[in-house]
Amino acid sequence: MDDPVLSAAQERFGIDYLYPYQRLVIANILSAADSPEPSVDKNHTDTTSWGRQIVILPTGAGKSLCFQLPATVLPGPTLVIYPLLSLMNDQERRITEAGFSVVQLKGGQDGNERASVARELLEGVDFILTNPETLVGPAVRSLLKRAAPAHAVIDEAHCISEWGDTFREAYLTTGESIAAIGVPLVTAFTATASDHVIRRIREVLFPDGGAHLIRGNADRENITYSVVPCFSKRHAVVSLLTGSQYNWNDPAGHEHEHEHEPKRVPESVDDDTGFLPVFRPGETLPLPAIFFCRTRWETQFYASLAAAVVDRDHCYYYHAGLSREEKKRVEESFFRDDRGVLAATCAYGMGVDKKNIRAVVHTYIPATVEAFLQESGRGGRDRAPAYSITLTDPTDISVFQERLQTGTAGPVERAFFSRQCRRTTLLHHLGYRTDTCTGCDRCVFPDDESCSPAVELALSCVAETRQHLTRREWIAVWQGRLSVTTALAGHRGIPGYGMFTDWREDELEEGLENLLGLGVLKLSRNRVRRSVNPKAVPDRTDRPRPYLSFEIADC
Repeated sequence: MDDPVLSAAQERFGIDYLYPYQRLVIANILSAADSPEPSVDKNHTDTTSWGRQIVILPTGAGKSLCFQLPATVLPGPTLVIYPLLSLMNDQERRITEAGFSVVQLKGGQDGNERASVARELLEGVDFILTNPETLVGPAVRSLLKRAAPAHAVIDEAHCISEWGDTFREAYLTTGESIAAIGVPLVTAFTATASDHVIRRIREVLFPDGGAHLIRGNADRENITYSVVPCFSKRHAVVSLLTGSQYNWNDPAGHEHEHEHEPKRVPESVDDDTGFLPVFRPGETLPLPAIFFCRTRWETQFYASLAAAVVDRDHCYYYHAGLSREEKKRVEESFFRDDRGVLAATCAYGMGVDKKNIRAVVHTYIPATVEAFLQESGRGGRDRAPAYSITLTDPTDISVFQERLQTGTAGPVERAFFSRQCRRTTLLHHLGYRTDTCTGCDRCVFPDDESCSPAVELALSCVAETRQHLTRREWIAVWQGRLSVTTALAGHRGIPGYGMFTDWREDELEEGLENLLGLGVLKLSRNRVRRSVNPKAVPDRTDRPRPYLSFEIADC
C-alpha cells in the first residue's frame, strides 16, 4: 500500500519503521487536517478536541518525527515553539539535514534579518522556529497569520507550567498567540509531565475545550540512577573524571593533563541480578558526559576543573549568558566530540539530539521530577546504557531533613535520600505504577551506606578533636601541614591529622561549609586571639582582635 509518511521517513531519515505511538500521533494530525471540523459525540456535544493533542513520550522516543513527517504532506508550514535558543539551533540543523526549508523568528534580530525572514516566509517554507516571547509581538503575529501555518507544535510543553508560572510569563500567552495566528492544528509535546503539569498545559493552550492525551511510558530503561554522597562536590567532579583520588601536589600542577581511557558502559543486563550496570564511586566516568550546574559561574568553574584532568580541548561550558556565536560554537563542538565534557545550566539540553551521551551528572538537586528526568534523559538517546549520577553533600542532607520535618520535601528529594528504589519513586510521581527496576544503586547495592567515606572521616575527626580551631587550622590539620599554629597546638596527635593530604584548600573549604550546614560545626565570632608568635614585636596590628573560629556543636 502507498504510505507517504513511511516513504518520507525512509527517504529523509533512513527509517524503515515507525513505533505505534508515532503512528497514532501522526494519524491524528493528518486526519484532523483532512477533516478540519469539530468532532461531535453521541450526545451531539462539540468535544472541541479535533486537531488538538498533548503527547507525552520519553526522551529519545522520536517525538520530533511526530511533527516532522506530517510536514511533508500538510498544506502549510509547521510552526514550532521552543523554550531555548540551543534547542532551536539544534532543530534547525536536523531539519535542514532532512531536506526541509526552515527559518527562525527570535529576539535580537535586526531589521534586515527580520525582513529577510519575512520574505522567506511569504515565499513558502516548511518550518518556522520561534519562542513564546517572540510570538507576543503584534507584528510577528500578523506576519505569521499571512504565512498561514497548518500546524503549531509546542515542544517541551512542561515549560508552560514550570517556567510560565515563575519567570517566563510569555508562556502563559502561548494559547492566545496560536489563536490570534489562526493555526488549526495544535500539538503539545513533552517527555515528562505530572497530572498538575498536564492540567496547566490544557488551561493555557486549550482554555475553551479539551485535547487528546497520548501518554507513553516515561521510563528510560537504559538509564541507571545512582546518588554519590560526597564531602566536596568539587573534589567529586574530578574524581569522577579520573576514577580515583587525584594528587594536586603533582609538581606539574594544573598544567599536567592526566591521560586516561574513558570507561565504556557495559551494554548487557547482568544475568545474575537482572540489572544494568550501576555507577559506583571509584569508576571512571564514561564519555561524552554532561555536568548540569545550578549557576553560570559553576559551569565555568567545573569546566576548568575538568580541563585540569581531561584534555582541555574536549571541555566546554554553556549558559544563557553566552553570546549567540559562543553558544553555537559550543553546541557544534560538543555535538561532534566523542570525548567531550560539558558543564551546563538548564539553558542547554532539552531536545538536543546528541545520541551518544554516556553519563549525565547533576551537581545539584533539581526542583522537580520533570526537570530531573528531562536533564538525565539527555543520556542514552541511542538506546545504549547510560548513567544518571547525582552528587549530594551534607548540606543537601540537612536541607532535606528540615523539609521532611516541615512536610515540604519534594519527590525528587525523597528519591535521592530515602531507602526506596529511585526509579519507581520518580515514576510514581508521574502517575506510572511500576515495581520493575532495570538498575539503580538502591536496588543493586541495598546495603550501601548513604554517607561518603570522606564525610565519615571528617565527622570522626571533629568528634575526637574537641578543640576550637579556626578555618585555616582545620584545613592545616586535614592536609597534614605543619605551621606555627599547628605545631604549638600539637595537632599531629589528632586522629584526623593528614587524612586529606591530596585535597585542595578550596575543596576542604567547601567541606567545612557542608559541616556547618549539617550542624556539626558552628561559628564563634566573639573570641579574640593574640599573635601566636611570642617573639613578635608588638605593633598596632598585634592587638587582640575578633576572628572566626569553628566550634563543635552538641548534636
